[in-house]
Amino acid sequence: MIKIFDDMEQCTPEEIQRLLPLVSDERREEALKYKHLFGQFACLKSYVMLREILESMGLSHPFIFTKNEHGKPFLRDYPEVHFNLSH
Repeated sequence: MIKIFDDMEQCTPEEIQRLLPLVSDERREEALKYKHLFGQFACLKSYVMLREILESMGLSHPFIFTKNEHGKPFLRDYPEVHFNLSH
C-alpha cells in the first residue's frame, strides 16, 4: 500500500487555480461544490496524486473512473488496481 502525506500549507487559492486544469471536468465540478478551500484542495490534490501514482506504475492516462454497486470508485480499464481516496 502506498501512503502519501502532502503539505497542507499548499492549500491556497492559487494552488486551487493551478490544480483545476489538471483534473477531469467531472472532478473539477465535484471540487468546486465544496464551500471551504480545504475541501476543494483535498478533492483536487487527491485526484492529481492518484494520477501521478498510476502513471508511475506505467498505466495509461486518461483514467476512466466508475463506481461499483457500493459507490467505491475503480478504474474501468484497470479493475485489478485497488486504491482508496478520502475525497
